[in-house]
Amino acid sequence: FVKMGISLPPDFAPGKGWSYSNTGYVLLGILIEKVTGNSYAEEVENRIVEPLELSNTFLPGNSTVIPGTNHARGYER
Repeated sequence: FVKMGISLPPDFAPGKGWSYSNTGYVLLGILIEKVTGNSYAEEVENRIVEPLELSNTFLPGNSTVIPGTNHARGYER
């Protein structure tokens, strides 16, 4: 996965632009798990959700059901 990601040319020089990267977020999750020894979901829960008391925030993980009714909706401009 890493080899595939680094084999692609950059969209711009470092510090010269910004672009959302699904690959980057996947790699970040893998890195978090390797460094901490915990799952990405556990780290988000322990370091962000609980300290900030975000009672309606969760990671669905592998579940096919997303609990609750207050879901974010995407939009296009």
